[in-house]
Amino acid sequence: FTGDPTWQKLQASIDQVYPELSAQEEELTEALRAYSVHFGEASLPKLVAYNSGFNVGIFPSSEWLGVGLEWYLSPGNEVVKQLPPELFPQYKRDKMKSQYLVVNALKGWLFYKYQDLLGDNMLASMVFNGKMLYITRALLEVSDADLLNYTPAQLEWTEESEYAIWTYLLENDLVYSSDFRQINKMINDGPFTPGMPAESPGGVGNWLGLQMVEAYMNENDELTLQDLLGAGDRQILEKYKPRR
Repeated sequence: FTGDPTWQKLQASIDQVYPELSAQEEELTEALRAYSVHFGEASLPKLVAYNSGFNVGIFPSSEWLGVGLEWYLSPGNEVVKQLPPELFPQYKRDKMKSQYLVVNALKGWLFYKYQDLLGDNMLASMVFNGKMLYITRALLEVSDADLLNYTPAQLEWTEESEYAIWTYLLENDLVYSSDFRQINKMINDGPFTPGMPAESPGGVGNWLGLQMVEAYMNENDELTLQDLLGAGDRQILEKYKPRR
């Protein structure tokens, strides 16, 4: 595998962009230490960087947190620009930015660790994702745009369209829908969110879930991050009022 010329070319590019990872390791380690303080856990994952040949970007487990560095070479990297567009459309390549490496690793680990809390309808999915995003932001100094892997223009669109997004869910009877196709449309990545205008980012349901969780925590400032995990979906929804 490591003798393959294509892999070697990719590895050379990784070595050039990431000759060392001390800054990223320190940032991620500090975030995990903060997690340990908030949640009272001493056992934290060991960090591993690798070259997966564009197979697995983030690989979390109970013992390890792996990061595929090739996914964060930058959209303008020569190797990235040569990726087949049918497998790696432009919106995916646009997100291969170094600034997303640490935040995506932490998000990936949290989503893995608490995956058993994920419910089976639209509201439950949005709230769960909102919780994971809220906790990530609390542990790591990161902008909302980087947290969601959005451009500033995409984040601005969601902020200006919050009421329209919520109205869309209500009018189409989707808030409590268990249709996984509809859920995936709202939370999965993509060039835009199906049912929304072309200028929308993918996965606006995740952003909306974050707004719900944020509203709930603002109304209950005595709650801890650990308390947030136990908060019910409807309990959180009750505190949410979309901005017009």
